[in-house]
Parts: sequence; C-alpha cells; structure tokens
Amino acid sequence: MASSSWLFCLCLCMGMAVLYASSLAHGQCHESQRSLLLLLKHDFNSTIWGNKIKSWDPTQDCCGWAGVTCTNGYVTGLDLSGEGIDEGFSGSSPLFELRNLTTLNLAVNVFSTTIPPSFAKLGNLVHLNLSAAEFEGQIPIEISTLTRLETLDIGSNVGLELYNPNLSTLVGNMPNLVKLRLSYVDLYSQSSDWCQVLSSSAPHLQLLDLSSAGLAGPIHPSLGKLKSLSTIDLSRNSFSQPSPGLFSNFRNLTYLNLAQSVSGKFQWSILQLPTLRYLDLSENSDLEPGNFPSTIRNSSLETLILKSTHFSKNIPDSIGQLRILSKLDISECHLSGEIPKSFSQLTRLVSVGMSSNALTGLIPTFSQARSLRELDLSYNLLQGSLLSIDWKQLSHLEVIRLSGNSLSGTIPTSLFGIPTLQQALLAENHFTGFTKDSITPSSQLHVLAINLNDLQEEFPSFIFGLQGLQELYLSNNNFGATLHLNSLRRLKDLTSLYLSHNLEVLDLSYNKLENAIPYELGLVSGQRFKAINVSHNELTGSIPTSFGNLTRLESLDLADNKLSGSIPKQLARLTYLSYFNVSNNQLVGRIPKGSQFRKVTQASFEGNKGLCGYPLKKKC
Repeated sequence: MASSSWLFCLCLCMGMAVLYASSLAHGQCHESQRSLLLLLKHDFNSTIWGNKIKSWDPTQDCCGWAGVTCTNGYVTGLDLSGEGIDEGFSGSSPLFELRNLTTLNLAVNVFSTTIPPSFAKLGNLVHLNLSAAEFEGQIPIEISTLTRLETLDIGSNVGLELYNPNLSTLVGNMPNLVKLRLSYVDLYSQSSDWCQVLSSSAPHLQLLDLSSAGLAGPIHPSLGKLKSLSTIDLSRNSFSQPSPGLFSNFRNLTYLNLAQSVSGKFQWSILQLPTLRYLDLSENSDLEPGNFPSTIRNSSLETLILKSTHFSKNIPDSIGQLRILSKLDISECHLSGEIPKSFSQLTRLVSVGMSSNALTGLIPTFSQARSLRELDLSYNLLQGSLLSIDWKQLSHLEVIRLSGNSLSGTIPTSLFGIPTLQQALLAENHFTGFTKDSITPSSQLHVLAINLNDLQEEFPSFIFGLQGLQELYLSNNNFGATLHLNSLRRLKDLTSLYLSHNLEVLDLSYNKLENAIPYELGLVSGQRFKAINVSHNELTGSIPTSFGNLTRLESLDLADNKLSGSIPKQLARLTYLSYFNVSNNQLVGRIPKGSQFRKVTQASFEGNKGLCGYPLKKKC
C-alpha cells in the first residue's frame, strides 16, 4: 500500500512538472521578463497611434500581451510597430535586457534619435525591423555584430547615414542575411563596389531594397551572382546603363523597381522572364527606346509601370499578350497612334493609365475587364463615342478620367449608375448631351467634371441624385433655360440638394442660364460654400438676400448677367468675402458699407448705371 501511495505521489509530481513545462513552452512569462516589459511600458508611455503598449495589463500573463511572443517563458518576439512612440530611447533602455529576443519590430514610430549602440546586446536577433521610425545620424557599427540576422530593415529613415561603418563592414559578418532594406539611408559615400560587397557577404539574399540611397555609377555584373534574389528595388538612384541582360538572369525574380534610376538602353528581354510579376521603370526620361519584344509568352506580369519613359513610339501590340496584367501605367510616354485592339483581351485589368500622350482613334472596349477600377485616358487625341462600351459590365469602376480629348456624341447616363463610381472627369471634349437611361445615381460619386464641352440639352436631372457630390464643374457649356437648378424651389429637404451640403465651389459660368437665382441656394444646409461663380449667363431677377447666410463665402462672381434690384445689405455679414464682382448688370441703389466691400475695386461694380456709393465716384 505504501509503495502504491509513493508511486501515486511520484506520478502526480511528474504530471505537475510536465504541465508547468508545457505552460512555459506555450508562453507563461517569467517574472524577470514581466518586470522588464513594464519598465519598457513606462519608457514608451507616449504613443500617437497604437494601443499595444497601453493595453499591457500587469494582472495578466505578459506572454499574452499585444505584440509579445514567448518561448519557455522568455520574450523572444516583440512587435511595437505602428505605435507612434514619440519618446526617444537610450542605450540604458530595458529593451536591451530582453536578451532572448530573436524578432524585434520597432517600425513606424517617432523616436527622432540615433540608433543606440546597445543593440549589440541582442545577439540572438534573427529579424530586426527599424524602418520608418525616424532614426537619424550614423548607423552604429554595433549593428554589424548581429551575426545571426536574416532580416535587416533600417529603411525609410531619411536622416540615416552609412559611412563608418561602410556597407562592407555592416553586412560583412551576416552570412545568413536574406532580406536587406536600406531605402532612404544615405549611401552616397559608398564606392561603386556595393554589388561585389553584397554578392560576397550575403550570398543567400532574396530581397534587396536600396531605393533613394544616393547610389550612382554602373550596376556591376557581380550583382548577378545573387541567384536567389526575387525582389530588387533600386529606384530613385543615379545609375548608368545596366549590364546587358543582368536582370534577365535572375531566374527567381518576381519584383523589379528601377524607377527614376537608369538611362541608356534597357534589355526588354526581362519581359520574357516567367517569374516576373512587377516591373516599374517609370520616370526614366533618358531611357532610349529599345527593342520591345513583339511576342511575350508565359508571362506572369501583373504590374507594368512605364510612366514618363520613352520606351516606344507606339504602344506595342504585345502588351495585349500580358494576359494576367492588372495594372498598366504608360502615361506621359510620348506615345502616338491607336490603342491596340489586343487590349480588349486584358480581362484582369484593375488600373489603366495612358494619360498625356498623343493617342488617336477610338477607345477600345474594356467591358471584359470586369474588375476594372481606374481608367485614365485623359489628354490624348482620342475620338468617337462612349456608347460602344457596356458600362454596366464595369460594376467596380471607381475612377474614369477622359478629359482633354476629342470625344463627341452623348454621354451614357448608365456610367453614373455604377454604384462604386467616385470620380468622373469628362471635361474638355465635344459631348453634346446625355442619354435618357433610367438609373439609380451613384451615391459614391464625389467629383464630376463636364465643363468645357458642347452640352446644349436640358440639364440632366440625375445630377440631383448625386448626393455624395463634393466637386461639380459645369462651366463653359451651353445649358439652356430649362436648367434644373430652378427645381431647388420645389425641394423641401435642402440637405438632399444635388450638390450636397459639403459642396465648397459652384461654378456655372459661361452658360446660357436664364431666370432668377433660386432663393434656396442661400439656404444650403451647412453653409459650406466658399465660392460661387454664375457669371456670363442671362440670369434675371434680384440677388437673393439668402446669400447673407453663406457666412463662409470667400468669392462671389455674378458679373455679366441681367440682374436687377439692389445689392442686399445682408451681404455685409460675409466677413470672409475677398472677391466680389457684379459688373455689367442692371443693379441700382447704394453699395453696402461692409468692410469687405471697401477692398473691392471700382471695376467690380461698373456697368450698373443705377449703383452709387464707394468705391464708385457716383454719390447717393
């Protein structure tokens, strides 16, 4: 009996030990670790954005705290990224006593200090992220002692420099380095052997980001020895022509960004690389037009950005062979000719940018690109109608920019029934009207520009349903007397005004508007108007006294109409008014005496024979 009792106690003790060890393995925090974290919370008590540190509850197991990871009760991972910590920390910070840390993320904070040399105490670190944390000054040599690092991210710290140690010293003892980000770190003093340094010191490198680092000169072919590279970002530097075929030899390459960094001839054979998904060569104005491949097979390219790069005279038809392309930006590339019909085969497009070229012909149908969200063909020489496109199929469209072309005919009203549409810029064309489709106007549309067209028909009533509208541009058209602006008189709930109570600028100048200015226009809920321009029309009647309610108004232009009566004295309430023009009307009586009118020149009142008072010479 005694032996069985002894055996039971032994099993019980062993079971408790196993449970205790299991709890530690799953993270129950040692008291020493808890104390260090609480000291750290005290040091980092001021955060702008995040709540991780603020949520640390001393009554709870610290291994369950936000951003904390434990192994056997010791803190091995700490993620305080995005907290907006605006307290600098020194080498005496309790952070550096967490000696078991293997992962540390302090990205996106506001330290505004140098990187403490005490990072050398964290010799077990494998992943270190100090990006966008507003560190400044020289990167300390102590970082080079972290020989176990696989990830080193010190990028996006604009005030950081690397000259002593240099790049060779920094990474020379990091043979396991897989990811290196030094974007915006000043590497200007580095010699041109940075390629050789990386290829010999970090042979397993998979990600390299040296964007905006002040590098110059040639890209040495030794970079090609880094066969595992899949992500390369060398953008915004000053390299000369890359070695022929250099980037095409990276058989694992998925991402390449050389924006604003290279010149001369470029080897477009990289488009044949089956692994490549992202290519950005934008803003390379000195890049010479090369031999763009006429055939591209088995491409995985999803993003192609060539903005402001003279890569070809015409749009290569082979771009239409990039069947899984989702983003294309070839704006400002001096392109001419027609948009290839093969583009209709790009069914996965999400964003298309071809603005500011000299493209001619018709807009191809993008109806099969059912996920299209942004279409920008503005400022070209495109002609024809918009009626050939089935806009209802583009049910995810958010932005359409077609301004500055020679498009004509009627604007399909169905376009404004797309529920996701947020911005429609159709200005500076030759549109004459709208189709009569019945639609439910998009409540998401914030910006509508149809100014500088030949719109002559009845003002489209659907605009009154665009309740989310913030900016509306209608000037320089020929809208007739039936403009539905007069329908405001029948509206009982002015918060549903077609321009919405958030509208700040109303410009209806240079049209053919007749009848009186609606009194209700001065009763817009919220009184948010800052500028009203209805000049150069044929408006009659008096200036509404309700305009005195628009207390935020800074500019009021009623010139060149047929307005009569006096200038309402209620306008003296408009203390922010800095521009006022009622010239060339039929107004009479005394000019109000508000201080704002004393800043207005005589020219703003001329052409009204019945007006008197300052600043006119005619006395009342």
